[in-house]
Amino acid sequence: MFIRVVTGIAQHLDVRIPEWIGGIGLILWGMNLILTDTSWTNPQAWSLMLSITSEDTWGLICVVAGGLWLLALTVNGTFADTAYPVGEVFEGCLAWIAPYTPVYNSWKWVVSWDGWFGHSGVAESKQAAADAATNAWWRLVQTDVPRDVDFDATRIVAQILVRPMPNSLFGEDGPFLQSLHWHLTRIFHEELAAGTAPAVVLDLARMLGSEIERRHEGGELKRPVQFTPQKMRRRRR
Repeated sequence: MFIRVVTGIAQHLDVRIPEWIGGIGLILWGMNLILTDTSWTNPQAWSLMLSITSEDTWGLICVVAGGLWLLALTVNGTFADTAYPVGEVFEGCLAWIAPYTPVYNSWKWVVSWDGWFGHSGVAESKQAAADAATNAWWRLVQTDVPRDVDFDATRIVAQILVRPMPNSLFGEDGPFLQSLHWHLTRIFHEELAAGTAPAVVLDLARMLGSEIERRHEGGELKRPVQFTPQKMRRRRR
């Protein structure tokens, strides 16, 4: 473990050296405040800090803060192969990288957004994985969000009694009109069967039925397969 700690620190020392200097300097300054009778020779200049707590207490705070800083640098250098960043960027979306165990010395990256996109890959290094994830993220967030057909169809049915149907409704593709017709007949099933549905619902159901039938005849939509039940014959013994 000791060798791993030293090796991990050495591998990242070139980019972490300013932080090591800052942490060690904070500890040394805190020890100076504790061990020296009066380090702040000009109390007026430090009056705000002295009004909060004493000089020795500030020294202890600096020593503890510096120690935690060095501890964090040690852990970061020793266990640098842990996943980062892990967690949701926004609600329902995720971006992370982590070591990829099936392939030696490689990193897996994932970017995803529920209902929008999902992409992943493997890179040869931690930095390469982070770069690939970043590039994929910014490329994918510029794409169009896929349409939720069921949601749009349900919304039109829910608003049909209070809002006119869209003028472009019958310019939609066949699957959307089928979904709309299905939701309409499901919600107003009893009223349509009894002929008591509001006029706007009856008109929409009639026009949808005619349009879907026209598209069946034109070949845009396939008719559902009809199964004819066969009579069972009993053999006499």
